Amino acid sequence: MADVTIELGGRSFVIPPLTLRRVKVFIPTMARLQNVKAGEMTEANIDDATNAVLIGIQAGEPAFTKDMLLDMPVTLEELFSAVTAIGPQAGLKKVDGPPAEAAGTVSISPPSKANGTSASPTS
Repeated sequence: MADVTIELGGRSFVIPPLTLRRVKVFIPTMARLQNVKAGEMTEANIDDATNAVLIGIQAGEPAFTKDMLLDMPVTLEELFSAVTAIGPQAGLKKVDGPPAEAAGTVSISPPSKANGTSASPTS
C-alpha cells in the first residue's frame, strides 16, 4: 500500500499505511463518524475527526501533537477530507452511495473477506 498525502492548514502530511496498533484505535473513531452530515456536526464529531487525523499524521510524524493540530488553521472541509483520505491507510475502502445521501457524510467500510472489496450496506 502506498503512502497518501493530506493537506491541512496549508501544510502537507505524508500518511503511511497504518500499523495494527494505530488501526485498532482508528477504526472505532471512524465508526463514530459514520454518516455524520455537515449540518449535524457536534463538538464530539469534530473531536473524533481530529483524533482520527492525528492517528494518521503521527504514523508519519510521531512527534506531532494534538495541540499542534488544534493550533493549525484547518477548515472542517479539510479535516473531514483528511479523515476520508486516511481510511484506506487503515485498510478501509470508500463506499459510494447515491449522491444525495453521500453528500457531506463520512462513509467507509472494511474490505470483505471474500474478495477484498467493500460491501455496501444495501448489498
